[in-house]
Amino acid sequence: MSEDGQLISDYFKQQFRWSDNKLKQYQTDLVATAKNAGVCIDFSKRRYYFNTHKAHRLMHWVHGFNKQIEFNEYLIKAYFELGLDISQTDVLLQIIMDIGLDPNSARLALEDPQIEQALMQKVERYMAFNITSIPTFILDGSYLLQGSNSVSEITHQLGQYLKSKAA
Repeated sequence: MSEDGQLISDYFKQQFRWSDNKLKQYQTDLVATAKNAGVCIDFSKRRYYFNTHKAHRLMHWVHGFNKQIEFNEYLIKAYFELGLDISQTDVLLQIIMDIGLDPNSARLALEDPQIEQALMQKVERYMAFNITSIPTFILDGSYLLQGSNSVSEITHQLGQYLKSKAA
């Protein structure tokens, strides 16, 4: 993906050859599913997919401070609700400050080759799972729960997983 991101409509037209109507229906369904999960998605503000590599680097870094959940919540709000470009360093550093971490240390983390190497090792490990959609949850290191499903569907899939573990 380019540094400037890609229009969501262009992405779905190019990747999946979706019509405007199919995209609109997908977005309507996604907004409803997200709302049921307590997440606000505003497609009037969120028109682009952005390169999230820097955000992933910082997610790896904040894990060392046990701030990954808080960082993720701020990222979700910034991206889905406010439509902010989370590929931009200044946006990410503001989130870092909002969760109480030092933005100068975070800037150094973005340039740290060890963090990049550790992130790439995670990516390689996850690629072995053949993940095809987001979100994806990996349970017990082997079971995948994939896609933006309804709460009832996730509950059903978790129930199936627990039954298989008990057997």
